[in-house]
Amino acid sequence: MLEAAMFGIPYQGTIPQATATANTGAQTYRDTISSTSMTPEMRAQRQIRMEQDRAFQASLRQDREKEAQRQAQEMEKRRKLERKITEERMEMEMLEAMKENLRKELSVEPSEPAEDIVNVMIRLPDGTRLSRRFLKQNKVSLLFGFVDYVIVTEKAGVLELKPGGYSLSTQFPRKKIVDTGDNTLEDVGLVNKQEALFCG
Repeated sequence: MLEAAMFGIPYQGTIPQATATANTGAQTYRDTISSTSMTPEMRAQRQIRMEQDRAFQASLRQDREKEAQRQAQEMEKRRKLERKITEERMEMEMLEAMKENLRKELSVEPSEPAEDIVNVMIRLPDGTRLSRRFLKQNKVSLLFGFVDYVIVTEKAGVLELKPGGYSLSTQFPRKKIVDTGDNTLEDVGLVNKQEALFCG
């Protein structure tokens, strides 16, 4: 190849492949730099950085999980609050409707015929005495409605009783008054001019 260059004769031989050798040498050098040529201090620092990175990633995952849990808890609190507000609103609407219906039913207190009038006195747990005239033919449900109306109006927030959450009974002899929906005062024995009941 050298002689051909000196005498101007075209070279017919094979040209060496220097590129592959150069590349192979460069790759080997890089491998040496990245592994065997690292000092113990460099390897230790590299290991520390890797451990710090793993710890950071783990901490980041924990923070994300905590945040997701916090958001889920906040969402559940909001749902419970909304449900409570809705239930309270519905309860208030039902209470107002009940008060209006009872007010209409109890608006007229009977005064005749005299032989059918029963004056019922009811003693509440706080000592308050209620009194109202009924007909013997009135349903027992109207008697309970009278107590319900007092509880949700005059005694609202005073008594722990709730509409329907109590019982009525005669004093002597002790007998519980049962409301079947269709029975009357006469059916349960409230037929005297004066009848005394206890509410509890």
